[in-house]
Amino acid sequence: MDSLGKILIASNDSNFRASMVNNLLDQFKAHSIEVLSTEAIFRKIEKEKIILLLLDSSIISKEISNFFNKFSKIEKKCFVFLFYASEEKELIKESYPISQKFLKPIKIEQVFAFIRKYLIDEKKDEKKIILNDFHLLIHERAILNSENEVKVYLTEKETQMLAYLGRNKNKKINRKELLSDVWNYGDDITTHTLETHIYRLRKKLSSFDSKIKIIVTEDGCYLLSC
Repeated sequence: MDSLGKILIASNDSNFRASMVNNLLDQFKAHSIEVLSTEAIFRKIEKEKIILLLLDSSIISKEISNFFNKFSKIEKKCFVFLFYASEEKELIKESYPISQKFLKPIKIEQVFAFIRKYLIDEKKDEKKIILNDFHLLIHERAILNSENEVKVYLTEKETQMLAYLGRNKNKKINRKELLSDVWNYGDDITTHTLETHIYRLRKKLSSFDSKIKIIVTEDGCYLLSC
């Protein structure tokens, strides 16, 4: 996943975990983590930048109240809870810090729709992406060299494209992925829009003396180096 953080999946059901991980990687290119115990959940939350916890009730069926008491004391995070109808009374009785609930057996499309909207909203709230000595200022549509305070202004689409590459820094991103995730274009679209924007963006970044640059790889992918 990009620099916004990771999605944590907690379930005792190995088939469910595998399905969720594969689907999340396909749908959101998310860095998903599998865990088995409640203690492992909190160890991960303390050590990793977790932005969303997807918890299957089977993992804490005998200690729901203890889990939520501990969970409520940590920094607020998005929390998705999957539960059976028989567990609903317990959830209603207590004021647990749940962002979204889904009744099992779940409809996977509904869960993905919620996660997709949540990730989009998180990106909208993102103000800055730090790229070593450079700060991409999202709302200001500018990139700042923190060493000498030199600032270069970008267009909205250049900002979105650089943000996407920045969240995937030093990772090759292919043309299809950029057109899909930045422009929302389908596979059947023939356009030179991407190449034009890449050319203009590389030209603007050249004012930083190659300290930050977009590399076009031999296989036609794009990689942000800084």
